Amino acid sequence: MKPSCSLVDTPDLTFVGGFRSGSTLLINLLGLHPDVSTWYETKCLCEPLRWMKIVHGNASLAFETEVAAPAEGPRGFSAAAVAARMRMDMEQTAARISGHLNNGKAPHERYPLGADLVGYALEDAFNCAGLWQRDVERTGPEGLSCATGNLIESLSRLHRASLPGRCLVNKTPEIPRFGVELRACLGSSPTINLIRDGREVAASAASLLWGDFPQMAEFWLKLILESRAAADPEKYLEVRYEDLVSFPAATLNGICRFLKLEPLGSRIVASYEQQSGVSISPSSRVSSCTKHQLKQNLSDEVQKMLAELGYLKSVVN
Repeated sequence: MKPSCSLVDTPDLTFVGGFRSGSTLLINLLGLHPDVSTWYETKCLCEPLRWMKIVHGNASLAFETEVAAPAEGPRGFSAAAVAARMRMDMEQTAARISGHLNNGKAPHERYPLGADLVGYALEDAFNCAGLWQRDVERTGPEGLSCATGNLIESLSRLHRASLPGRCLVNKTPEIPRFGVELRACLGSSPTINLIRDGREVAASAASLLWGDFPQMAEFWLKLILESRAAADPEKYLEVRYEDLVSFPAATLNGICRFLKLEPLGSRIVASYEQQSGVSISPSSRVSSCTKHQLKQNLSDEVQKMLAELGYLKSVVN
């Protein structure tokens, strides 16, 4: 059954992402702006968007199956399997917020607003996932855009009822690569992609046993390229993590202007440092890279991206 559905209304919704890039720091800073409500993380949203990406022919089924999360959830792409993974992620997020599950942050990482922040009860989130599943079972994959748009709108409305703000900013690391799918659900929303030195990212991911150092560097590259290709150029901003920690006030002012918010960078940084007891500076961030990793050969494509972003002095020919 083909659904009849117009784009849902999600005013002033922005998405922030970035793979192992310090996006929790950024979202905590943005959350200290008086006009911003922050909502994070919602990896559950990536699962229906992932299915949309496959249905629309924009992704490899094998790759998306491999990276679908949670990893311990049911495999495959059906309304039941995707909804089950969404519920598992919602449950894990609630457990991290309550302290029943480790949030995976290092001891030096202190966040005034927390490592996760959602303004709705788990039961309400489950109800939204159930409505999504019912709609997709009724319409089939043709109804994914409509059902997923309604899911995002419903969750965002619940969040805003508890944590209001003129500008709602959702932080989910993988979400920038789903720009095409998000536009199909919601229309065009601003997207901020926080990018960190790919060698640091690869070392961090390798330490979690997600893959070896060169593999994770390739994954870093893939996510950047996919995010750029999926973006609405008028509403896409890349921010280097290194600039955020080196020049936090100026970098935040640039982000605020992008979001049409009052540029309050200095005030935000002062509030963050006062509440967290941590100074934002490059020296406060511990490097993940070992000397051995820095000597490993990376592909020409990875090195070219590192150079383009200012992490290497020369471009590989």
